[in-house]
Amino acid sequence: MSKTVLHFGPQHPSGAGLLHMLVTFDGDIVEKVDVDPGFLHRAFEKRAEDRQFFQFIPISNKIDYVGTIAWEGLWVAAVEKAMSIEPAKRAQYIRVIALEMQRIISHLLFLGAFGSDLGQFTIFLWAFREREPFMNLLEELTGGRLLCNYFRFGGVDTDLPINFLQKLSKSIDEFDKKLPEVEGLCEDNRIFAERTKGIGAISKQKAMDFQLCGPVLRGSGVNYDVRKIDPYLVYPEIKFDAIVENGGDCFARYKVRVREIYESIKIIKQCIAKIPDGPFNIYPGTSQQRMVKYWMLKIPPKEVFTRYENPKGEGSIYLVTDGGKNAYRAKLRSASFNNLQILPEICRGVKIADLPALVGSLDLVFGEVDR
Repeated sequence: MSKTVLHFGPQHPSGAGLLHMLVTFDGDIVEKVDVDPGFLHRAFEKRAEDRQFFQFIPISNKIDYVGTIAWEGLWVAAVEKAMSIEPAKRAQYIRVIALEMQRIISHLLFLGAFGSDLGQFTIFLWAFREREPFMNLLEELTGGRLLCNYFRFGGVDTDLPINFLQKLSKSIDEFDKKLPEVEGLCEDNRIFAERTKGIGAISKQKAMDFQLCGPVLRGSGVNYDVRKIDPYLVYPEIKFDAIVENGGDCFARYKVRVREIYESIKIIKQCIAKIPDGPFNIYPGTSQQRMVKYWMLKIPPKEVFTRYENPKGEGSIYLVTDGGKNAYRAKLRSASFNNLQILPEICRGVKIADLPALVGSLDLVFGEVDR
């Protein structure tokens, strides 16, 4: 039988964005996959070097456009490290609340899209139903439903809205009761199990060899979470577990993300209980007055490295300053770019019908891949 080469993407319902693959298959068995990235390249690193430090905050939201505030927090943390300042304590708790809300939003989006990839549209509807209250709360907190632009050097832009913590606590309690229903819809589903268990298995050694990160790495049995091994903000004061699954397959990667949602709920509840009173930014005054300070900001020559555990995995920034108003060099390392490298390896030998499950289980976002 002759071999066939199929173009998968860059516009495909299961393509995780602008993913283009050249798939060579014999019959219905995949022999080789060549990934062709770059369709969403937006020169983020160059734009970070061409603009003043605070001007890159809203741009950083678009790197992971479904987990926007994560990269915003990472950029602000890198600049704060170069400035040798620490954000206000209250602001650190607010940031952790926002980051964990974003993690829940991102993982529920994964769950909905993954269910849709497997032909289970009810999973998509239920996941998005539970995601909506957190989207509304994030919009109330930051002013932006998708692109937040909320974190600032030294803290956050504004304090918590009136009664925000009460609304968040109520939503978290309701969600904590509903999440097992969504989980059961997946795990009690024979079709879901057959299309994920044993598919696309990645061994522990191979996961480390390919330098995978986030839920993809922890789904292969590697206990590596930046919040634990290199903690930041107030994570050292919060009790939570780094979620690890040993299966290494699509189901294990799904399971890590679902269990991480439960951990995010625990983290948010602790932050609500522990958040102190006090200033939300170390720089007093109005938002406009702080903006003038940021506009005049110059950072002495310095090299810093900062990393966060973003929803997709480890994100990091290597920032070099030269005394000017913008960065001399900003190197961004994204989780999706690293995790994409394993795709040709795990696709080899599977049925072509399993490709959507494999691609979906990596939870790629091509703003991160192409940068």
